[in-house]
Amino acid sequence: MKRYLGIDVGGTKVAAGVVTEDGRVLSHLRAPTAELRAGGDPLSAILALGQRAISESGGHPGEPLAGVGIGLPGPADPQGILMLAAPTLPELLEVSLQPVLEETFGCPAAGENDANACALAEARFGAGVGASVVAYITISTGIGGGVVVDGQVYRGAGGTSGEFGHQIIVPFGGPPCDCGGYGCLEALASGRGIAARARLAYAEAGGDNCPDPDAITSEWLVDRLREVDRVAGRVWRETVIYLGAGISNVINLLDPEVVILGGGVATGAADLLFEPLRRQVAARCMPSLTRPTRIVPAALGPEVGIVGAACLAMDY
Repeated sequence: MKRYLGIDVGGTKVAAGVVTEDGRVLSHLRAPTAELRAGGDPLSAILALGQRAISESGGHPGEPLAGVGIGLPGPADPQGILMLAAPTLPELLEVSLQPVLEETFGCPAAGENDANACALAEARFGAGVGASVVAYITISTGIGGGVVVDGQVYRGAGGTSGEFGHQIIVPFGGPPCDCGGYGCLEALASGRGIAARARLAYAEAGGDNCPDPDAITSEWLVDRLREVDRVAGRVWRETVIYLGAGISNVINLLDPEVVILGGGVATGAADLLFEPLRRQVAARCMPSLTRPTRIVPAALGPEVGIVGAACLAMDY
């Protein structure tokens, strides 16, 4: 059975693993991105992590890989595998990774934006199996996504489709976003956006229970929500409304069979998110849609990134 190396490069961690052609993960290693950058040559450190993943995957020593794929944290050009923006890994900006990967691992290399890779993994081996049109949205530190149509990633004319986090939800007076705009879904409902709104809400509420602003994160807010905290409840209700508006836009534009939600915010608060979110979407989508779109949690968990990167190599 063919084996592929998948490398998932993120702003906070890098993961690497060997994946079979039917989606089984044979090895899975992780390392903090900051740790890999510490020596001044993060690319060499990433390649070394990949080599370790191969050695820990079993099989026969020296058995060749069928391909290597890499998911990158931001806009990327699949031709030559170049990062077009790299705020978390500036050392790799516009570096052609394809020849380096092919020389290091002795096989063809493919790569692109990590959200596209995750979308492909969920469509092929996860919650989107059997669907012809899949929209994948990751709700984490930021909000990203990808679209898979008939088993292939839809990239758009310039290769940057699926930026669901940068649809404008609050056109006037919305919070600033890292993209340079205002009122984007990412600025409102990502992990960072939720935390920023929570800090404002608790500061406005005042009182003896006002927490240290530096302690407020989206995870902290969810914990307070489970304790029936009034301010946390209001912030969370607003979050669901913002996400409902964004996902309704995606459904009205693309008419997917399934919308898959992944990322730390979606998975960490799934029991508090999905039912109210489905109600929001049902109330907002066009009445003329002939069938309800399923909104489901991602199925592949923390392995989705390396499986997605391997899928890129499978399709090369």
